[in-house]
Amino acid sequence: MRLTLIFIVIGICSLPFKVTGQNANSVITLDEAIEQSLLHNQDILIQENNLKASVYKIKETFSRLLPSLSTFGQFQVRKGGQFIEQQSEFVNNAKTDNFYGAIDANINIFNGFNNLNSIQESKHNKDAQEQLLKRTKQDVILEISTLYLKCLISKELILIIENNLKTQETILEKVANEAELGKRAEIDLYLQKAEIEKLKLELLKVKGIFNNDKASLTSLMGSEPNTNIDVVEPLKLIPETLSDSTNTKVDDLYKIALGKRPDLLRANSNIKAAKNRIRIQGSSILPTLSAFYSYNTGYNSGFINDFSTQIDDNLLNEYGLRLSIPLFNNLKGRNARQQAKVDFFNAELEKEKLELQIKQQISVAHQNYLEALKTLIQTEKQLTYAELVYELETERFDLGVSDIKRYSEATDDIVKARSDAIQAKYTLMFQEIFLEYALGSLKYGTI
Repeated sequence: MRLTLIFIVIGICSLPFKVTGQNANSVITLDEAIEQSLLHNQDILIQENNLKASVYKIKETFSRLLPSLSTFGQFQVRKGGQFIEQQSEFVNNAKTDNFYGAIDANINIFNGFNNLNSIQESKHNKDAQEQLLKRTKQDVILEISTLYLKCLISKELILIIENNLKTQETILEKVANEAELGKRAEIDLYLQKAEIEKLKLELLKVKGIFNNDKASLTSLMGSEPNTNIDVVEPLKLIPETLSDSTNTKVDDLYKIALGKRPDLLRANSNIKAAKNRIRIQGSSILPTLSAFYSYNTGYNSGFINDFSTQIDDNLLNEYGLRLSIPLFNNLKGRNARQQAKVDFFNAELEKEKLELQIKQQISVAHQNYLEALKTLIQTEKQLTYAELVYELETERFDLGVSDIKRYSEATDDIVKARSDAIQAKYTLMFQEIFLEYALGSLKYGTI
């Protein structure tokens, strides 16, 4: 037994353990962040539940075409003046037990096409809910992508500042040695120390922004805000659908959006549903025709026969047609139809308003995309020249030709150029994502 325990302990100890700690960062890709957000976002879960309810509504409206079947039973005690068969006389203060039971069936033959229009309305409402769910997912994807890109920018800026800080600390050692030997003025030493403290302050600010953005990102993903994560640059920076956007006109992009924007497709479904509601309310002033069948019986303790005999003797089959013609219902039908018309006109106005918003969004998104593309090209050129100036100033500084002030200015320029290049790169990526969002083609897996 002891030998067995020893082998078990040895086997457990030999298993590979993954060492993790509170400070260990879990790398989350953009696709993984989007996937988690789509699974845990409360707005999406609410719209998914609403979609299930709209599906149930379709089934309920279809069921109205089927016959309705119900059973009814009633027991009552009657006390007062009534004819008592057992005594063959009218008794003033008689007390009898009574029972009545029935099985009823009804089916609508014609009700002004109310059921058919209700089915169509529920289908359009379900289509509208599907589009709302799609747009809600696109909202979440846009929000998570924006936060992720902000984290990427902050992370890259931290690396730039940290690398520059190491370089400046190395230079500080050299300036300190040269100042001690009298080769450099003492003020150069203080200027270099001030430069380092300035970089440390910038580093603290950027790290604070980075931590805040990560907290917002993890919260949106459904994780705890203090969860340690790390972000990485997406493998695919430019969506394929935007590869020719620089040569595409806004009107052409707008035509694409007309067939893809979920909120616009939802508006179309709402208009169709509103039309059906007008027809539904209009059917309230039309005659209705239905067929009915009833199988019933009853019992009265004041009669001579016993319970079972009365139940058998009183069995009754009733069936026929029922025609109902509305004459006056306090104008309820008319008012309801007018309200349905108002809802229809408002739905059309909402669509027109949305179309204007979409066109404006696409115009702004396309313009920002083109500007971001030009900015990226310009910052790359700026970075190229800033690197050349920095290399030359470094050589001049090493030779003692340049002073610390000019070298610090060259350092600031190279840091700013690198920061601008990073921000331009990810800003372009955000504008690409926002343009796809404006077109309604943004979806998980295309980024």
